[in-house]
Amino acid sequence: MAQVIGYPTRQSIKKDLSGLLIMLGMAVLTAALMFDPGANLKSEVFSSLAVGAGIALVLVFVYSRINPMGFQRIVSPKTFERNLFQDQAAADALNGLDDDAYVFHGFILELFRVEHLVISGQGIFVISKVRKNGEIAEKNGVLYCGEDTLETLTGNTWRICHLISIVLKKYFRLELMPRPVILVPEGSGGSIKESGGIAILTNGELGEFIQDKPDCLDQETAASFAAFVRKRYAAHK
Repeated sequence: MAQVIGYPTRQSIKKDLSGLLIMLGMAVLTAALMFDPGANLKSEVFSSLAVGAGIALVLVFVYSRINPMGFQRIVSPKTFERNLFQDQAAADALNGLDDDAYVFHGFILELFRVEHLVISGQGIFVISKVRKNGEIAEKNGVLYCGEDTLETLTGNTWRICHLISIVLKKYFRLELMPRPVILVPEGSGGSIKESGGIAILTNGELGEFIQDKPDCLDQETAASFAAFVRKRYAAHK
């Protein structure tokens, strides 16, 4: 069984709310500190409210990037439950990898959220998921789910791969490009198995896809890089 870091679970709603409320409290405090009771009352109230609202919007955006699942749980519980089910299904599919494989779930790499990351002797795999329903198709080199383009998803997945490649070269003197993978719901992928260098798979195909790859990373390097990722990016897991 793979070594799992950060299996997706449902955290306490109090923990998700407390982080958001602390950020909103900072916006209220800033607005209060800017209020000058000796000046024109109407003008000062309007100015403080405008500043507080602007700061609150920025902080809410930051919170949604830092803790997207927690934010989603607050604003759209049904979507959160559906996405959590998808996350756990993908995590379960990865649990069966070999003992020397390291599997990370749901962490922030610089400014990008990594849904799943596998570090093993077969290489490094960056795994994202299609959250929408619809048939997967490729039109003019662009991947679609139904009528919706997946350019943002594929672009971010490749960016994460390049970031990891830079980290490997800088800290481990290793030239290795991670393999991007996009998971699609069962039956929606059709005959498309690859698009723009990204593997298109279902949960049922994921484990075999990884384990069938030839070894390209020695066990010591894989363990060292996994320890690096855990300490620097997933210490809270």
